Amino acid sequence: MASKTICTTIQVTLIVAFLTTQVVFSDDTVPIPAHKAQLGTWFSTNVGPLDQRKSTMDPALVAAEEGAKVVKVMQDGSGEFKTITDAINSIPSGNTKRVIVYIGAGNYNEKIKIEKTKPFITLYGVPEKMPNLTFGRTALKYGTVDSATLIVESNYFVAANIIISNSAPRPDGKIQGGQAVALRISGDKAAFYNCKFFGFQDTIYDDRNRHFFKDCL
Repeated sequence: MASKTICTTIQVTLIVAFLTTQVVFSDDTVPIPAHKAQLGTWFSTNVGPLDQRKSTMDPALVAAEEGAKVVKVMQDGSGEFKTITDAINSIPSGNTKRVIVYIGAGNYNEKIKIEKTKPFITLYGVPEKMPNLTFGRTALKYGTVDSATLIVESNYFVAANIIISNSAPRPDGKIQGGQAVALRISGDKAAFYNCKFFGFQDTIYDDRNRHFFKDCL
């Protein structure tokens, strides 16, 4: 039991360290390079650790990162929740602290929506065992904007090491409403790290506001 507690503590510490190091946006006056080969240098130069950037950041973001909380979603029941939806529902509206939803390996057949009133949420998976968030709906029933497997309307959202897919079949060109979105992102200042997006049509709906994608497929 003691070793399990120690491992969990170390894991949580690493997650918080990763997020507070990475989730800091650069000065808007410094353009992001168009060539991938130059992105690593730009990123290390302009996206500094949290402790070095506090004076230039939104005070609400600084406060949120300093009070980060981790909740675990595990399909085998070893976490606080078995579904991502239940974990998101547990976060109160008007949330002011970073909530890191640690997601265990597996396929999560869920249609997930993060409301505008729930900022500072992170979905985090393990790189070696990336969880797959999947659902199979199209514009025929929901409309394009609401057909997404994951809909994020809140600010300061982060996703790391997760797969987001829409499992609806490939459109045959005959049936209307074949659009099948995997991700719709509308909130401001969101970041995606090492994520994969899959779908046959309109896979990513980058709706509005500012979003950063790094090492994504």
